[in-house]
Parts: sequence; C-alpha cells; structure tokens
Amino acid sequence: MALYEGNVSWAAREDGTYGLVARSAGSWNAMNVSDMLTSIAKSMPKGAKLSGWSVWIDMGLPETEKGAPVPLAQVLAYAKMADRVELVGVRPKGKPYFVPKLKLTKGAAKGGTKTDKVYL
Repeated sequence: MALYEGNVSWAAREDGTYGLVARSAGSWNAMNVSDMLTSIAKSMPKGAKLSGWSVWIDMGLPETEKGAPVPLAQVLAYAKMADRVELVGVRPKGKPYFVPKLKLTKGAAKGGTKTDKVYL
C-alpha cells in the first residue's frame, strides 16, 4: 500500500453506487483529497452510496460486509473524525494491478503496511 500516484474520478456503477476509477484525465489525486471530498459532497445526489470496494474505513468500528455500499453522508462524517484521509493504491488479492481506494484512518492503522514504494 502506498499513496496512489495517478488521477481518479468517481463514476456511477450499474448497481447504483459510485466508485473510484483510475483515469489519466481524472480530476483528483493524492494531493487534493480534501477538495475531492468537498466536491463530491456538493455534486453527488443526497442519499448516494459509495462502493465498498472504493472506500477503506479503518477507524476501529465494527466490521461490515466486504464490498457493502457505504452512504456518502457516512463517509463524509467519518472523514471529519479521521486522523488521516488518503488516496491509496491497493493490489487486489491475486491481481497484477493496483486500484485506488479512499482510506480513512483513526489511530493506528490495522490493515496494510507502511511502504516507500510508489506505484503507477
């Protein structure tokens, strides 16, 4: 896991959720995550849900079902309480590529490991 070094956009998915998509012309990157949160709070419809595969909530909360959609309002509330809000690159198990995730961390992180490697 490392800071995601590419650009991303939020895109609507077939299941009605919004997910992070790696795009060379994307508007957001690891340097403007707070601007991204401000923008999606204004532009996404009320009641929007973010794909659980695009959000990593590591705040010592009860575990939720993997990949379960997370309400945008909940993510924004957690972002206000989090110690760190980052755009990270994570490699899915058994896959040769990295995907972007919005990671919200409070206290000591439980998942992943610290690394100096830069991907993409």
